Amino acid sequence: KPMDLMNVGFVGNVGSGGGDPFIVATGGSVTTSGNDKIHTFTSSGTFAVTASGNSGDGTNVVRYLVIAGGASGGYSVAGGGGAGRAKTATGLAIESINYAITVGAGGATNNGNGLIGNDGSDSSIGSLVTCKGGGGGGMSTQGSTGGNGGGGGGYSAGNSAVGGATNDGGFTGGGAMSWNTYGKTGCGGGGGANENGVTGLTNGTSGRGGNGLTSDITGSNVTRGGGGGGSHWNGTSGAGGNGGGTAGIRHGSTGAGAVNTGSGSGGSTGSGTNQPVGAGGSGLVVVRYQYQ
Repeated sequence: KPMDLMNVGFVGNVGSGGGDPFIVATGGSVTTSGNDKIHTFTSSGTFAVTASGNSGDGTNVVRYLVIAGGASGGYSVAGGGGAGRAKTATGLAIESINYAITVGAGGATNNGNGLIGNDGSDSSIGSLVTCKGGGGGGMSTQGSTGGNGGGGGGYSAGNSAVGGATNDGGFTGGGAMSWNTYGKTGCGGGGGANENGVTGLTNGTSGRGGNGLTSDITGSNVTRGGGGGGSHWNGTSGAGGNGGGTAGIRHGSTGAGAVNTGSGSGGSTGSGTNQPVGAGGSGLVVVRYQYQ
């Protein structure tokens, strides 16, 4: 009896034009979890799709996580750096083309009195998804707000309680209350990837950085994108937000934001150029899809 070809399913990858239900691609560090393939980009590269497939369920579906670079904190009674904007979703339609992957750098170290923190750089998947870098923390000499970024930088000690604004739909930095009669002030924490930074108080308690975003896209739950904590004057420094943000400090160097988390570094009160504020954490791009 002749074989009924209509009832024979395709086995293996035969190309998107030949009925292949699965995506075929290269790029980044590739791991698997169950039936899914995970491409993790810790630096810029190319996501090369040779068969767009349809993920085996009738639709061309890709899950992604994109995090931009975090910012550095301000220097001189200053707010924390904002985390990079983070976006994650399921349902990204892709074609059989090469996609340029950009992993944003963290904002550079801040190495001198009276300087606003440096913004983080953007991360992207081609033209499909773009996230803005975090905004640098503000500082007191200029009474400045933090930078406008994916996560706004915390406000420094000044006469306003307004934290750094955001663009790209991120979270704002915390504000700082004006100096009280005892010479105390707390500065604002930088906005996190999933929460606003906390405002500092006139009793000298500085705001912590906003918490980051938790995702299991790489196979286990990981939190990334914490904002940097605010520094203080005659008070208490703000903690870094969950997900790699670092705490503020009165005198001395603050730690750098965790690598490939898009986190912000804490602000510093500062006492010289030999005690720099740490850099913001670099970003991350992850792409996940069914491959068998």
